[in-house]
Amino acid sequence: MLTADYLWDFFANAFENDQEARFNQVLDKYRLNIQRVQNHSENCTKVFKGILLLNVLFKVVEVTGEEGSPVTPSTENISSLFYGSGYEQEIPEILSFIDEKGIVTKTPGGDFLIEFSSLPIREIEQAKESVRNQFKDIINVLKYAAVDKGLEKSIFKDNIYRESEITLFSTNIENEHILRNRLNKAFQKPYSLKCAVFLANGDYDHLTTIPKIKELALDEDFQDIVFVIVEEPFSERNHEKFIDYIARKQVSDNHSYDEQSANYENYAKEQVKEWFSRIKNRYMQVIFREKNEKHLATRIGNVINRSYSPVIFSKGIDNISDLFRNANVWKFQTAIKAAEIFIFADDRTELEEKTSGGPNVYLKYLVKDKEGEYIIADNLMLKTDGDPSHTLNIIQGEIDSKFSKLKQRSLFNIGEELKYLTDSPFGLYTNMPNMALMGFVLRKYIGELYVADVGRPIEKDEMRDLIGYMFSFWQNGKNQNKLNVRFGSKEERELKKILLDLFDLRDFNSITDTRWAIVNYVKTIAKYPIWALKYCAEGKNITDAIDELLKLIYNSTNDIDVKLISGVLGKIKDYRYELKLALKHENFRAGFLTFLQSVDDGISITNENFNEVTDYLFSSMQEEIGLWKEDNVKLKAYQWHTHKNQPTSIPIPPNNPDTPQKLDTPTPPPTPEREKIIFKVRNFNHGEQELKNRIVKMIEENQHFSQLLSLIDKYFN
Repeated sequence: MLTADYLWDFFANAFENDQEARFNQVLDKYRLNIQRVQNHSENCTKVFKGILLLNVLFKVVEVTGEEGSPVTPSTENISSLFYGSGYEQEIPEILSFIDEKGIVTKTPGGDFLIEFSSLPIREIEQAKESVRNQFKDIINVLKYAAVDKGLEKSIFKDNIYRESEITLFSTNIENEHILRNRLNKAFQKPYSLKCAVFLANGDYDHLTTIPKIKELALDEDFQDIVFVIVEEPFSERNHEKFIDYIARKQVSDNHSYDEQSANYENYAKEQVKEWFSRIKNRYMQVIFREKNEKHLATRIGNVINRSYSPVIFSKGIDNISDLFRNANVWKFQTAIKAAEIFIFADDRTELEEKTSGGPNVYLKYLVKDKEGEYIIADNLMLKTDGDPSHTLNIIQGEIDSKFSKLKQRSLFNIGEELKYLTDSPFGLYTNMPNMALMGFVLRKYIGELYVADVGRPIEKDEMRDLIGYMFSFWQNGKNQNKLNVRFGSKEERELKKILLDLFDLRDFNSITDTRWAIVNYVKTIAKYPIWALKYCAEGKNITDAIDELLKLIYNSTNDIDVKLISGVLGKIKDYRYELKLALKHENFRAGFLTFLQSVDDGISITNENFNEVTDYLFSSMQEEIGLWKEDNVKLKAYQWHTHKNQPTSIPIPPNNPDTPQKLDTPTPPPTPEREKIIFKVRNFNHGEQELKNRIVKMIEENQHFSQLLSLIDKYFN
């Protein structure tokens, strides 16, 4: 019977005498290994020669579509060579021996190819040392073959509904401190489901890392991590073959064997991909806190969703089991519309209509218990007899409790204050159910929360936008400045209503807008400051009320203090009737004239020169008339009188050149006290005019004039 081994023996001399030396590598392989093969068994020798023969034919026979070629030294073709030989059952064991002993290494595709470009063995061995160090960590092997992300995605991320973080670890970690440190740095998102996945080179049954992982799973720092150990190892033998392939690739690169280099790279990658394929159909050990279970890789996602996620996020949407009916609603997405549904619905009927179709249909489970009964009444208020452990009740209670403490604050950032809800056991992040949930729990604060920078109540549209900004801040730190809010109060709303009535103003959204409306009222209608009413005949009993109102008007920020509101409201309510009677144009004018006449006995202001004085004030006062203050007006009254009665100045002789020049000193700002003294000096009836001019000059230029003023005042009195 003519067999492959006889054919090899018959043509061996012809191969050696080939003038082009095309078969030297095959012949070298024969010479180096024939003794070892013969020592193993006679049948092994026959199979070995059949492999060599196929490699020679593969080299010289041109066939289109080599993958299906009958001369390719594949496992299938080698087995076919010996069909009917009587020892077909031995072929798999013989091929394993030839592969494992490195006689002819099987490629990941199952071919026993012998390369035809000879590589220096010494260079390969040297390259192996650096490659072995580079790929000591099995995770680097996965990354080289670009299957690390595929493993994370296809087994875990695609099947875990909640936003997740998957980190791969090698079981070859001897130092527990290093492992702890890596675990602490591995996960960045507070709301993610965290999986630490361990892969090994060696046999699973002999892994020394497992006891350490069990201890870590009970550690308080790692209570929320799901530890997964992949049972299918890469194996030490496959790891060594991988290193050999990479080393040969590098040496091929050094000798510019491009095709051979590409082949070795593909062999290395295919070997890792084969491992990945095996992993997907094997068991994995899952360690979580005190639990220790084994599950097929195909079921890992479902087990995590149903068994571990609801434990880690025990107060989050993970405990609403009906939400697991649809994976899409869990996806990370900005779902403003979902929040809008729960904010804008007026009653439960409208809410039911808006959640009756499409992906929104799953949002109704947010307001239903495990039996499918609504936990909200027709008016969208939570039922008092509802399940207290339902996520909606829990989150509502958390926010109500937090806000009850924040009501005493004049300002707070709602994103910062509620950020703790992104962490376990709540785990809020940007998706449809979470944004809808926040829409429901915050709807009760519509009209109570105010936009801090404008002091305007937050209505439905703004609450929807606020929720969008809040999730944006939580996920990527953006829009934080849009989350500054404060609580409005019953007193604030009552005060606004009274002021609108007193000044006959149209309705405004906030007390801040009302304040500016009063300032405009003074400018366009009253024509004189509010405090002028204190000096009219009808205003003598409302001085305290006006002073309190001025505190509100003069408040230069939009941060309205609760105590300020209460104080103003109390006085305004006490004198509401009197204020209403006093708010007449003639009272503003009369009161302002009376005030100006009381500034100083030496300043004569009458009906005749009143317009002259007010014109001067309008031209010299920087603030709007509604923001004028009494002291500033007094100061300007003194200045008006001083400038009006300014005598012709007497020329002052120039400085003597021999006299050292004084540096210019800044003129101190005018004050009512200083202007009053200057007024007295100017109007003193005795003394030389030049002396009075010099005294005025001293007062104007001296920065430290407090004692000087008191002496001059005493003298002129």
